[in-house]
Amino acid sequence: MGVIKRQSVKFTIINLMGTFIGFLSVIFIYPLDKELYGYFQSIYSNAYLLTPVLGLGIQAAVIRYYPVFRSKNQESTFLGFTLTLLLITILTSTLILGLVYWMFKPFFYEWFDNFGFITNNIESIYLLGILLLLSLFLMAHATVKMRIVIPEMIYALLLKIFLPVLIWLTFLKVWPEEWFTSSILIYFVCIAAAIWIYMMSLKVTFQRPQFSSLNRSEYIGLLGFMGFSFLNGLGASVALKLDISMISTMISVEAVQVYAIIMTISNIMDIPARALNQIASPVISDSWNSGAHENIQMVYQKSSVYGFIIGTLLFLILFFCWPDILRLMPRKPASLDIVLTVFLFLSIARLTDLITGVNSVIIIYSQKYKYHMYLLVFLAIINMLLNYVFISRMGITGAAVATGISYFLFNVSKYIFVKRAFRFYISWVDHIKILTWVLITFGFMYVLSFPWSPVVNIMVKNVFIIVLLGGGLWVLNPLGELRNTVKEFIHKIKIF
Repeated sequence: MGVIKRQSVKFTIINLMGTFIGFLSVIFIYPLDKELYGYFQSIYSNAYLLTPVLGLGIQAAVIRYYPVFRSKNQESTFLGFTLTLLLITILTSTLILGLVYWMFKPFFYEWFDNFGFITNNIESIYLLGILLLLSLFLMAHATVKMRIVIPEMIYALLLKIFLPVLIWLTFLKVWPEEWFTSSILIYFVCIAAAIWIYMMSLKVTFQRPQFSSLNRSEYIGLLGFMGFSFLNGLGASVALKLDISMISTMISVEAVQVYAIIMTISNIMDIPARALNQIASPVISDSWNSGAHENIQMVYQKSSVYGFIIGTLLFLILFFCWPDILRLMPRKPASLDIVLTVFLFLSIARLTDLITGVNSVIIIYSQKYKYHMYLLVFLAIINMLLNYVFISRMGITGAAVATGISYFLFNVSKYIFVKRAFRFYISWVDHIKILTWVLITFGFMYVLSFPWSPVVNIMVKNVFIIVLLGGGLWVLNPLGELRNTVKEFIHKIKIF
Protein backbone atom coordinates (compact mmCIF):
# COMPACT_ATOMS: atom_id res chain seq x y z
CA MET A 1 0.00 0.00 0.00
CA GLY A 2 3.03 2.29 0.44
CA VAL A 3 3.58 2.92 -3.26
CA ILE A 4 -0.15 3.50 -3.69
CA LYS A 5 -0.12 6.11 -0.93
CA ARG A 6 2.93 7.93 -2.30
CA GLN A 7 1.87 7.97 -5.94
CA SER A 8 -1.77 8.73 -5.08
CA VAL A 9 -0.82 11.67 -2.86
CA LYS A 10 1.52 13.07 -5.51
CA PHE A 11 -1.10 12.46 -8.21
CA THR A 12 -3.73 14.24 -6.11
CA ILE A 13 -1.47 17.22 -5.43
CA ILE A 14 -0.70 17.62 -9.14
CA ASN A 15 -4.41 17.53 -9.93
CA LEU A 16 -5.16 20.00 -7.14
CA MET A 17 -2.67 22.36 -8.73
CA GLY A 18 -4.43 21.92 -12.05
CA THR A 19 -7.80 22.45 -10.43
CA PHE A 20 -6.60 25.67 -8.80
CA ILE A 21 -5.42 26.92 -12.18
CA GLY A 22 -8.73 25.82 -13.68
CA PHE A 23 -10.54 27.61 -10.86
CA LEU A 24 -8.82 30.89 -11.75
CA SER A 25 -9.49 30.32 -15.45
CA VAL A 26 -13.19 29.64 -14.84
CA ILE A 27 -13.52 32.91 -12.95
CA PHE A 28 -11.36 35.28 -14.97
CA ILE A 29 -10.60 33.81 -18.43
CA TYR A 30 -13.33 31.55 -19.77
CA PRO A 31 -16.17 34.08 -19.27
CA LEU A 32 -14.31 36.39 -21.70
CA ASP A 33 -15.29 34.13 -24.59
CA LYS A 34 -18.02 31.72 -23.48
CA GLU A 35 -18.69 30.47 -26.99
CA LEU A 36 -15.05 29.52 -27.62
CA TYR A 37 -14.78 27.69 -24.30
CA GLY A 38 -18.05 25.89 -24.97
CA TYR A 39 -16.76 24.95 -28.41
CA PHE A 40 -13.60 23.40 -26.93
CA GLN A 41 -15.56 21.44 -24.32
CA SER A 42 -17.89 20.17 -27.04
CA ILE A 43 -15.19 18.87 -29.40
CA TYR A 44 -13.09 17.54 -26.52
CA SER A 45 -16.01 15.64 -24.95
CA ASN A 46 -17.03 14.11 -28.27
CA ALA A 47 -13.41 13.15 -29.00
CA TYR A 48 -13.14 11.60 -25.54
CA LEU A 49 -16.25 9.53 -26.26
CA LEU A 50 -14.55 8.38 -29.46
CA THR A 51 -11.31 7.13 -27.85
CA PRO A 52 -12.62 3.77 -26.52
CA VAL A 53 -14.10 3.00 -29.94
CA LEU A 54 -10.81 3.80 -31.67
CA GLY A 55 -8.72 1.88 -29.14
CA LEU A 56 -10.97 -1.16 -28.68
CA GLY A 57 -9.66 -1.80 -25.17
CA ILE A 58 -5.95 -1.42 -25.86
CA GLN A 59 -5.13 0.61 -22.72
CA ALA A 60 -6.55 -1.99 -20.34
CA ALA A 61 -4.80 -4.75 -22.30
CA VAL A 62 -1.45 -3.02 -21.72
CA ILE A 63 -1.93 -3.21 -17.93
CA ARG A 64 -3.47 -6.68 -17.98
CA TYR A 65 -0.84 -8.36 -20.20
CA TYR A 66 2.34 -6.64 -19.03
CA PRO A 67 2.75 -9.23 -16.20
CA VAL A 68 2.37 -11.99 -18.80
CA PHE A 69 5.20 -10.62 -20.98
CA ARG A 70 7.33 -9.94 -17.89
CA SER A 71 6.91 -13.52 -16.67
CA LYS A 72 8.21 -14.70 -20.08
CA ASN A 73 11.15 -12.26 -20.06
CA GLN A 74 9.63 -10.51 -23.08
CA GLU A 75 9.34 -7.02 -21.58
CA SER A 76 11.60 -5.54 -24.26
CA THR A 77 9.16 -6.48 -27.04
CA PHE A 78 5.99 -5.43 -25.19
CA LEU A 79 5.93 -1.82 -26.39
CA GLY A 80 6.42 -2.78 -30.03
CA PHE A 81 3.78 -5.50 -29.73
CA THR A 82 1.16 -3.16 -28.27
CA LEU A 83 1.97 -0.34 -30.71
CA THR A 84 1.31 -2.72 -33.60
CA LEU A 85 -1.94 -3.75 -31.95
CA LEU A 86 -2.87 -0.08 -31.50
CA LEU A 87 -2.41 0.63 -35.21
CA ILE A 88 -4.58 -2.35 -36.15
CA THR A 89 -7.38 -1.28 -33.79
CA ILE A 90 -7.39 2.32 -35.11
CA LEU A 91 -7.64 1.17 -38.74
CA THR A 92 -10.38 -1.35 -37.95
CA SER A 93 -12.48 1.00 -35.84
CA THR A 94 -12.14 3.85 -38.36
CA LEU A 95 -13.68 1.69 -41.08
CA ILE A 96 -16.55 0.67 -38.77
CA LEU A 97 -17.17 4.23 -37.59
CA GLY A 98 -17.22 5.57 -41.14
CA LEU A 99 -19.82 2.98 -42.14
CA VAL A 100 -22.02 3.67 -39.10
CA TYR A 101 -21.84 7.44 -39.66
CA TRP A 102 -22.77 7.11 -43.33
CA MET A 103 -25.70 4.76 -42.62
CA PHE A 104 -27.26 6.52 -39.60
CA LYS A 105 -26.49 10.17 -40.30
CA PRO A 106 -30.12 11.03 -41.26
CA PHE A 107 -31.42 9.49 -38.04
CA PHE A 108 -28.91 11.42 -35.92
CA TYR A 109 -30.18 14.67 -37.40
CA GLU A 110 -33.72 13.62 -36.50
CA TRP A 111 -32.92 12.63 -32.91
CA PHE A 112 -30.58 15.50 -31.99
CA ASP A 113 -31.52 19.08 -32.82
CA ASN A 114 -27.92 20.34 -32.90
CA PHE A 115 -26.24 17.34 -34.59
CA GLY A 116 -24.92 19.67 -37.27
CA PHE A 117 -22.17 20.59 -34.81
CA ILE A 118 -20.78 17.05 -35.13
CA THR A 119 -20.92 17.12 -38.91
CA ASN A 120 -19.20 20.50 -39.11
CA ASN A 121 -16.36 19.40 -36.84
CA ILE A 122 -16.06 15.70 -37.59
CA GLU A 123 -12.44 15.84 -38.82
CA SER A 124 -11.26 17.73 -35.75
CA ILE A 125 -13.12 15.39 -33.40
CA TYR A 126 -11.65 12.33 -35.11
CA LEU A 127 -8.05 13.59 -35.08
CA LEU A 128 -8.34 14.73 -31.48
CA GLY A 129 -9.74 11.32 -30.55
CA ILE A 130 -6.67 9.60 -32.03
CA LEU A 131 -4.30 11.94 -30.19
CA LEU A 132 -6.12 11.39 -26.89
CA LEU A 133 -6.00 7.63 -27.43
CA LEU A 134 -2.25 7.73 -28.13
CA SER A 135 -1.60 9.73 -24.96
CA LEU A 136 -3.72 7.38 -22.83
CA PHE A 137 -1.98 4.37 -24.39
CA LEU A 138 1.45 5.74 -23.47
CA MET A 139 0.21 6.62 -19.97
CA ALA A 140 -0.84 2.97 -19.52
CA HIS A 141 2.75 1.95 -20.22
CA ALA A 142 3.93 4.40 -17.57
CA THR A 143 1.32 3.03 -15.15
CA VAL A 144 2.69 -0.52 -15.30
CA LYS A 145 6.00 1.00 -14.21
CA MET A 146 4.16 2.47 -11.20
CA ARG A 147 4.65 6.01 -12.48
CA ILE A 148 1.54 8.15 -12.89
CA VAL A 149 2.56 11.57 -11.58
CA ILE A 150 4.69 12.99 -14.42
CA PRO A 151 2.37 11.66 -17.18
CA GLU A 152 -0.57 13.23 -15.36
CA MET A 153 1.32 16.54 -15.19
CA ILE A 154 1.92 16.39 -18.92
CA TYR A 155 -1.54 15.19 -19.89
CA ALA A 156 -3.82 17.12 -17.51
CA LEU A 157 -1.94 19.92 -15.78
CA LEU A 158 -0.43 21.52 -18.88
CA LEU A 159 -3.84 21.69 -20.53
CA LYS A 160 -5.09 23.77 -17.59
CA ILE A 161 -2.38 26.29 -18.48
CA PHE A 162 -2.47 26.07 -22.27
CA LEU A 163 -6.24 26.39 -22.78
CA PRO A 164 -6.85 29.63 -20.81
CA VAL A 165 -3.78 31.21 -22.39
CA LEU A 166 -5.02 30.28 -25.86
CA ILE A 167 -8.53 31.59 -25.17
CA TRP A 168 -7.13 34.79 -23.62
CA LEU A 169 -4.85 35.44 -26.62
CA THR A 170 -7.74 34.73 -29.00
CA PHE A 171 -9.99 37.12 -27.06
CA LEU A 172 -7.34 39.84 -27.32
CA LYS A 173 -7.11 39.21 -31.10
CA VAL A 174 -3.43 38.39 -30.69
CA TRP A 175 -4.09 34.85 -31.93
CA PRO A 176 -6.50 34.42 -34.88
CA GLU A 177 -9.68 32.58 -33.94
CA GLU A 178 -9.51 30.49 -37.11
CA TRP A 179 -6.29 28.96 -35.76
CA PHE A 180 -7.93 27.82 -32.53
CA THR A 181 -8.79 24.25 -33.56
CA SER A 182 -5.45 23.57 -35.26
CA SER A 183 -3.68 24.94 -32.18
CA ILE A 184 -5.52 22.44 -29.99
CA LEU A 185 -4.53 19.55 -32.28
CA ILE A 186 -0.88 20.63 -32.42
CA TYR A 187 -0.86 20.92 -28.63
CA PHE A 188 -2.01 17.32 -28.20
CA VAL A 189 0.63 16.14 -30.68
CA CYS A 190 3.22 17.74 -28.42
CA ILE A 191 1.62 16.13 -25.36
CA ALA A 192 1.85 12.64 -26.86
CA ALA A 193 5.50 13.30 -27.82
CA ALA A 194 6.31 14.49 -24.28
CA ILE A 195 4.76 11.39 -22.67
CA TRP A 196 6.73 9.20 -25.10
CA ILE A 197 9.98 10.92 -24.09
CA TYR A 198 9.19 10.43 -20.40
CA MET A 199 8.31 6.79 -20.98
CA MET A 200 11.65 6.25 -22.69
CA SER A 201 13.35 7.78 -19.65
CA LEU A 202 11.88 4.91 -17.59
CA LYS A 203 14.10 2.58 -19.63
CA VAL A 204 11.19 1.10 -21.53
CA THR A 205 12.79 -0.80 -24.38
CA PHE A 206 11.39 -0.42 -27.89
CA GLN A 207 12.33 -3.55 -29.81
CA ARG A 208 10.83 -5.34 -32.75
CA PRO A 209 7.65 -7.13 -31.62
CA GLN A 210 7.74 -10.90 -31.25
CA PHE A 211 4.27 -12.15 -32.09
CA SER A 212 5.24 -15.60 -30.89
CA SER A 213 5.34 -14.22 -27.33
CA LEU A 214 1.75 -15.35 -26.89
CA ASN A 215 0.35 -18.74 -27.81
CA ARG A 216 -2.97 -19.34 -29.49
CA SER A 217 -5.03 -19.58 -26.32
CA GLU A 218 -3.38 -16.42 -24.96
CA TYR A 219 -4.23 -14.54 -28.15
CA ILE A 220 -7.83 -15.64 -27.80
CA GLY A 221 -7.79 -14.42 -24.22
CA LEU A 222 -6.21 -11.12 -25.27
CA LEU A 223 -8.81 -10.44 -27.95
CA GLY A 224 -11.61 -11.39 -25.58
CA PHE A 225 -10.23 -9.15 -22.87
CA MET A 226 -9.88 -6.26 -25.34
CA GLY A 227 -13.45 -6.73 -26.46
CA PHE A 228 -14.78 -6.51 -22.95
CA SER A 229 -12.36 -3.68 -22.10
CA PHE A 230 -13.63 -1.78 -25.12
CA LEU A 231 -17.17 -1.96 -23.80
CA ASN A 232 -15.84 -1.04 -20.34
CA GLY A 233 -14.09 2.00 -21.75
CA LEU A 234 -17.09 2.98 -23.84
CA GLY A 235 -19.36 2.77 -20.82
CA ALA A 236 -16.91 4.78 -18.73
CA SER A 237 -16.60 7.44 -21.43
CA VAL A 238 -20.36 7.62 -21.73
CA ALA A 239 -20.56 8.11 -17.98
CA LEU A 240 -17.88 10.83 -17.97
CA LYS A 241 -18.63 12.85 -21.07
CA LEU A 242 -22.14 11.94 -22.23
CA ASP A 243 -23.75 14.83 -20.38
CA ILE A 244 -21.68 17.49 -22.16
CA SER A 245 -21.99 15.70 -25.50
CA MET A 246 -25.78 15.52 -25.23
CA ILE A 247 -26.04 19.12 -24.05
CA SER A 248 -24.08 20.21 -27.13
CA THR A 249 -26.31 18.18 -29.48
CA MET A 250 -29.64 18.78 -27.70
CA ILE A 251 -29.32 22.40 -26.52
CA SER A 252 -26.36 24.52 -27.64
CA VAL A 253 -22.64 25.17 -27.30
CA GLU A 254 -23.49 28.10 -25.01
CA ALA A 255 -25.30 25.75 -22.60
CA VAL A 256 -22.20 23.55 -22.59
CA GLN A 257 -20.17 26.54 -21.39
CA VAL A 258 -22.43 27.06 -18.37
CA TYR A 259 -22.47 23.38 -17.43
CA ALA A 260 -18.73 23.01 -18.04
CA ILE A 261 -17.90 25.86 -15.66
CA ILE A 262 -19.78 24.15 -12.82
CA MET A 263 -18.34 20.76 -13.76
CA THR A 264 -14.78 22.11 -13.89
CA ILE A 265 -15.01 23.20 -10.26
CA SER A 266 -16.81 20.03 -9.13
CA ASN A 267 -14.32 17.76 -10.91
CA ILE A 268 -11.85 18.38 -8.10
CA MET A 269 -13.78 15.67 -6.25
CA ASP A 270 -12.91 13.18 -8.98
CA ILE A 271 -9.16 13.52 -8.42
CA PRO A 272 -8.77 11.08 -5.48
CA ALA A 273 -10.78 8.35 -7.23
CA ARG A 274 -8.73 8.60 -10.41
CA ALA A 275 -5.50 8.57 -8.43
CA LEU A 276 -6.46 5.47 -6.45
CA ASN A 277 -7.82 3.58 -9.46
CA GLN A 278 -4.85 4.33 -11.67
CA ILE A 279 -2.08 3.43 -9.26
CA ALA A 280 -4.01 0.49 -7.75
CA SER A 281 -4.52 -1.14 -11.16
CA PRO A 282 -1.10 -2.83 -11.50
CA VAL A 283 -1.06 -3.73 -7.79
CA ILE A 284 -4.43 -5.49 -7.95
CA SER A 285 -3.58 -7.07 -11.31
CA ASP A 286 -0.44 -8.60 -9.78
CA SER A 287 -2.37 -9.62 -6.64
CA TRP A 288 -4.92 -11.52 -8.71
CA ASN A 289 -2.13 -13.26 -10.63
CA SER A 290 -0.29 -14.26 -7.45
CA GLY A 291 -3.44 -15.14 -5.48
CA ALA A 292 -2.78 -12.47 -2.82
CA HIS A 293 -6.46 -11.93 -2.02
CA GLU A 294 -5.75 -10.46 1.40
CA ASN A 295 -3.82 -7.66 -0.32
CA ILE A 296 -6.83 -6.89 -2.53
CA GLN A 297 -9.10 -6.76 0.53
CA MET A 298 -6.72 -4.35 2.27
CA VAL A 299 -6.50 -2.04 -0.75
CA TYR A 300 -10.29 -2.17 -1.16
CA GLN A 301 -11.00 -1.14 2.44
CA LYS A 302 -8.37 1.57 2.64
CA SER A 303 -9.22 3.07 -0.74
CA SER A 304 -12.84 3.40 0.40
CA VAL A 305 -12.02 5.08 3.72
CA TYR A 306 -9.35 7.45 2.43
CA GLY A 307 -11.41 8.27 -0.64
CA PHE A 308 -14.44 9.07 1.50
CA ILE A 309 -12.39 11.34 3.78
CA ILE A 310 -10.89 13.33 0.92
CA GLY A 311 -14.16 13.41 -1.03
CA THR A 312 -16.25 14.78 1.83
CA LEU A 313 -13.58 17.36 2.66
CA LEU A 314 -13.60 18.62 -0.93
CA PHE A 315 -17.40 18.59 -1.03
CA LEU A 316 -17.68 20.79 2.06
CA ILE A 317 -15.08 23.24 0.79
CA LEU A 318 -16.68 23.59 -2.65
CA PHE A 319 -20.29 23.68 -1.44
CA PHE A 320 -19.72 26.54 0.97
CA CYS A 321 -17.38 28.45 -1.35
CA TRP A 322 -19.73 28.53 -4.35
CA PRO A 323 -21.49 31.79 -3.31
CA ASP A 324 -18.11 33.53 -3.12
CA ILE A 325 -16.91 31.95 -6.37
CA LEU A 326 -19.94 33.40 -8.16
CA ARG A 327 -19.30 36.81 -6.61
CA LEU A 328 -15.79 36.75 -8.07
CA MET A 329 -17.03 36.10 -11.60
CA PRO A 330 -17.59 39.20 -13.72
CA ARG A 331 -20.45 37.36 -15.42
CA LYS A 332 -22.33 34.71 -13.46
CA PRO A 333 -22.98 31.58 -15.53
CA ALA A 334 -26.25 30.90 -13.66
CA SER A 335 -28.07 31.59 -10.41
CA LEU A 336 -26.74 30.21 -7.13
CA ASP A 337 -29.70 27.81 -6.83
CA ILE A 338 -28.99 26.26 -10.24
CA VAL A 339 -25.26 26.08 -9.58
CA LEU A 340 -25.70 24.36 -6.22
CA THR A 341 -28.29 21.93 -7.61
CA VAL A 342 -26.02 20.91 -10.48
CA PHE A 343 -23.05 20.70 -8.14
CA LEU A 344 -24.96 18.60 -5.60
CA PHE A 345 -25.94 15.91 -8.11
CA LEU A 346 -22.48 15.85 -9.67
CA SER A 347 -21.10 15.45 -6.14
CA ILE A 348 -23.36 12.45 -5.55
CA ALA A 349 -21.72 10.82 -8.55
CA ARG A 350 -18.21 11.58 -7.28
CA LEU A 351 -18.86 10.53 -3.67
CA THR A 352 -20.44 7.20 -4.59
CA ASP A 353 -17.34 6.47 -6.66
CA LEU A 354 -15.09 7.26 -3.70
CA ILE A 355 -17.01 5.47 -0.98
CA THR A 356 -17.15 2.21 -2.93
CA GLY A 357 -13.38 2.19 -3.38
CA VAL A 358 -11.51 0.48 -6.21
CA ASN A 359 -14.33 -1.95 -6.97
CA SER A 360 -14.03 -1.37 -10.73
CA VAL A 361 -10.34 -2.26 -10.68
CA ILE A 362 -11.03 -5.40 -8.66
CA ILE A 363 -13.61 -6.63 -11.18
CA ILE A 364 -11.69 -5.62 -14.32
CA TYR A 365 -8.52 -7.55 -13.42
CA SER A 366 -10.31 -10.63 -12.12
CA GLN A 367 -11.41 -13.69 -14.06
CA LYS A 368 -14.92 -12.25 -14.02
CA TYR A 369 -13.96 -9.01 -15.74
CA LYS A 370 -16.79 -9.43 -18.25
CA TYR A 371 -19.31 -8.57 -15.53
CA HIS A 372 -17.87 -5.07 -15.27
CA MET A 373 -18.72 -4.66 -18.92
CA TYR A 374 -22.29 -5.76 -18.26
CA LEU A 375 -22.58 -3.23 -15.44
CA LEU A 376 -21.09 -0.48 -17.61
CA VAL A 377 -23.53 -1.26 -20.41
CA PHE A 378 -26.27 -0.94 -17.80
CA LEU A 379 -24.79 2.42 -16.73
CA ALA A 380 -24.49 3.64 -20.32
CA ILE A 381 -28.09 2.77 -21.17
CA ILE A 382 -29.48 4.26 -17.95
CA ASN A 383 -27.33 7.37 -18.29
CA MET A 384 -28.30 7.92 -21.92
CA LEU A 385 -32.01 7.47 -21.27
CA LEU A 386 -31.99 9.65 -18.16
CA ASN A 387 -29.98 12.37 -19.89
CA TYR A 388 -32.33 12.39 -22.87
CA VAL A 389 -35.39 12.62 -20.62
CA PHE A 390 -34.07 15.06 -18.01
CA ILE A 391 -32.20 17.38 -20.38
CA SER A 392 -35.30 17.83 -22.51
CA ARG A 393 -37.30 18.72 -19.36
CA MET A 394 -34.81 20.43 -17.06
CA GLY A 395 -31.93 21.62 -19.25
CA ILE A 396 -28.44 21.46 -17.77
CA THR A 397 -29.86 20.66 -14.31
CA GLY A 398 -31.36 17.51 -15.81
CA ALA A 399 -27.93 16.41 -17.05
CA ALA A 400 -26.56 16.61 -13.51
CA VAL A 401 -29.56 14.75 -12.07
CA ALA A 402 -29.13 11.98 -14.66
CA THR A 403 -25.41 11.68 -13.90
CA GLY A 404 -25.97 11.52 -10.13
CA ILE A 405 -28.67 8.85 -10.33
CA SER A 406 -26.74 6.77 -12.87
CA TYR A 407 -23.52 6.75 -10.88
CA PHE A 408 -25.33 5.87 -7.66
CA LEU A 409 -27.02 2.84 -9.24
CA PHE A 410 -23.80 1.81 -10.97
CA ASN A 411 -21.65 1.87 -7.84
CA VAL A 412 -24.23 0.12 -5.67
CA SER A 413 -24.41 -2.63 -8.31
CA LYS A 414 -20.60 -3.00 -8.34
CA TYR A 415 -20.44 -3.14 -4.56
CA ILE A 416 -23.04 -5.92 -4.39
CA PHE A 417 -21.26 -7.87 -7.13
CA VAL A 418 -17.79 -7.63 -5.51
CA LYS A 419 -19.21 -8.78 -2.19
CA ARG A 420 -21.11 -11.75 -3.59
CA ALA A 421 -18.64 -12.87 -6.26
CA PHE A 422 -15.31 -12.43 -4.43
CA ARG A 423 -16.26 -12.10 -0.75
CA PHE A 424 -14.44 -8.76 -0.59
CA TYR A 425 -16.29 -6.30 1.57
CA ILE A 426 -16.11 -2.81 3.04
CA SER A 427 -16.43 -2.44 6.80
CA TRP A 428 -18.62 0.62 7.36
CA VAL A 429 -17.69 1.37 10.97
CA ASP A 430 -15.16 4.06 10.06
CA HIS A 431 -17.48 5.51 7.41
CA ILE A 432 -20.25 6.03 9.97
CA LYS A 433 -17.83 7.87 12.26
CA ILE A 434 -16.59 10.01 9.37
CA LEU A 435 -20.12 10.80 8.15
CA THR A 436 -21.23 11.80 11.64
CA TRP A 437 -18.43 14.31 11.94
CA VAL A 438 -19.00 15.55 8.37
CA LEU A 439 -22.64 16.31 9.22
CA ILE A 440 -21.57 18.15 12.37
CA THR A 441 -19.09 20.20 10.34
CA PHE A 442 -21.75 20.92 7.68
CA GLY A 443 -24.23 22.12 10.29
CA PHE A 444 -21.65 24.32 11.95
CA MET A 445 -20.61 25.91 8.64
CA TYR A 446 -24.25 26.37 7.58
CA VAL A 447 -25.09 28.62 10.53
CA LEU A 448 -21.91 30.69 10.35
CA SER A 449 -21.89 34.03 8.57
CA PHE A 450 -18.93 35.27 6.54
CA PRO A 451 -19.46 38.96 5.66
CA TRP A 452 -16.06 39.75 4.13
CA SER A 453 -14.84 39.92 0.55
CA PRO A 454 -15.10 36.74 -1.57
CA VAL A 455 -11.37 36.00 -1.43
CA VAL A 456 -11.21 36.41 2.35
CA ASN A 457 -14.39 34.37 2.78
CA ILE A 458 -12.97 31.49 0.73
CA MET A 459 -9.74 31.46 2.70
CA VAL A 460 -11.51 31.63 6.08
CA LYS A 461 -14.05 28.96 5.12
CA ASN A 462 -11.31 26.61 3.96
CA VAL A 463 -9.45 27.04 7.22
CA PHE A 464 -12.60 26.46 9.29
CA ILE A 465 -13.56 23.33 7.35
CA ILE A 466 -10.08 21.83 7.41
CA VAL A 467 -9.66 22.53 11.13
CA LEU A 468 -13.14 21.29 12.07
CA LEU A 469 -13.17 18.17 9.91
CA GLY A 470 -9.46 17.44 10.26
CA GLY A 471 -9.53 17.89 14.01
CA GLY A 472 -12.45 15.52 14.42
CA LEU A 473 -10.88 12.90 12.17
CA TRP A 474 -7.60 13.21 14.03
CA VAL A 475 -9.42 12.24 17.21
CA LEU A 476 -11.43 9.47 15.52
CA ASN A 477 -8.30 8.16 13.71
CA PRO A 478 -10.08 6.05 11.01
CA LEU A 479 -8.51 2.67 10.26
CA GLY A 480 -6.34 3.22 13.33
CA GLU A 481 -3.68 4.70 11.08
CA LEU A 482 -4.84 8.11 9.83
CA ARG A 483 -2.58 9.97 12.23
CA ASN A 484 0.44 7.96 11.13
CA THR A 485 -0.45 8.51 7.48
CA VAL A 486 -0.58 12.27 8.00
CA LYS A 487 2.71 12.24 9.88
CA GLU A 488 4.29 10.13 7.15
CA PHE A 489 3.09 12.58 4.53
CA ILE A 490 4.46 15.57 6.40
CA HIS A 491 7.86 14.07 7.19
CA LYS A 492 8.65 11.54 4.46
CA ILE A 493 6.71 12.25 1.26
CA LYS A 494 8.88 13.87 -1.40
CA ILE A 495 6.74 15.56 -4.00
CA PHE A 496 9.33 15.40 -6.73
